[in-house]
Amino acid sequence: MRGLHALPLLRQMGLEETIATGEDGCVDLAARLGLEAEWRQSVGLRIRARRHLLFDDRSSVPELERFYARATSGGRHFTGHGLQGA
Repeated sequence: MRGLHALPLLRQMGLEETIATGEDGCVDLAARLGLEAEWRQSVGLRIRARRHLLFDDRSSVPELERFYARATSGGRHFTGHGLQGA
């Protein structure tokens, strides 16, 4: 599940080379991050330089507001598995 969240975030920051595909790709990426200090530092610097692309992006706020309004109104309640009640 975390990968589903991380994928669009990494793409939004232009860090596609840090996206692993499959188990072998994940192992390879972890090894590279662990063994190649210069590359690891470069990735960290780019994350810090581009984090504003995530944290200053308010484009998803209106949809989250609608979701929370629906989840908390009309006798409905959010269970973590969707809305329940009428």
